[in-house]
Amino acid sequence: MREEEIYRKALEKWGVPHQMMVLCEEYGELIQAISKALRWGEEHPGHALPERMKDDIAHETADCYLMLGQMTTAFGISESELEHWHNAQISKLKGYLYKEDAR
Repeated sequence: MREEEIYRKALEKWGVPHQMMVLCEEYGELIQAISKALRWGEEHPGHALPERMKDDIAHETADCYLMLGQMTTAFGISESELEHWHNAQISKLKGYLYKEDAR
């Protein structure tokens, strides 16, 4: 079964509004994992982040990707549309970086 088919089945089962709320919850969990890593870094300067914290961030990031896949499916956003906006945002970021380097 392809990912998009899995996304469609999830959207049919729970509905788009519910899955939109789950997306918000998943981002909240990612924010919490990142916040804990930031706090740990302040308390342990110069030390590498513990593997469990990196795993938590990776896990929550994967959950967010999964929910974003459902949202692109729900709203009919194509791969080419995503690529267009991704490239536009990369160009924008590149512009910011080079602008700062010119200072």
